[in-house]
Amino acid sequence: MVEAGASAPEKGELEIPVAQFIEDVEAYCEGKDVDGVLKGFQDRMQQYKMIEMRLTQRKASLLHKTPELRKTLDLVRMLKAKADEGEVVQTDFELAAGIFAKANIDKPQFVCLWLGANVMVEYTFTEAIHLLEVNLQNAEVNLETVQKDLTFVRESITTTEVSMARVYNADVRRKRGGAAKGALQEAK
Repeated sequence: MVEAGASAPEKGELEIPVAQFIEDVEAYCEGKDVDGVLKGFQDRMQQYKMIEMRLTQRKASLLHKTPELRKTLDLVRMLKAKADEGEVVQTDFELAAGIFAKANIDKPQFVCLWLGANVMVEYTFTEAIHLLEVNLQNAEVNLETVQKDLTFVRESITTTEVSMARVYNADVRRKRGGAAKGALQEAK
């Protein structure tokens, strides 16, 4: 694990240490193997990249899920309104790929919702609306959390990249300074 600063690193919401900016690179690297320090930073960078990839996938999933929940919620509300008015609901449903049939639903009382993993459950309109509203709220909260976590990880990646560059540049300056001192001693 890389020490990124003088104090113990704070933890973000993801339980990943916050990459801290190194103020005094020479003091930080003093007595340490620079290649080991850089390897530690590279390992941390890989952690951040993996987390960023997972969060990006989760964000895409939530961005896809949220409109589906809204559309389903609107549909259930429409079915409930038509049932309350006593109207017959006319719909098309798919029998097979590309083959549709028309159906008239007289006095609908229930709706079936896919929950996932090939599970369908029958709900009353009120129960279905409540479930969909809760799921929609959870999806929106999760999307906001994922966005905050992505911002946190991206800031940590940037800070780690800057720290790596500063450590590498300090090492180059140290080696050049050592080579220059060696050349001066040979000239004497």
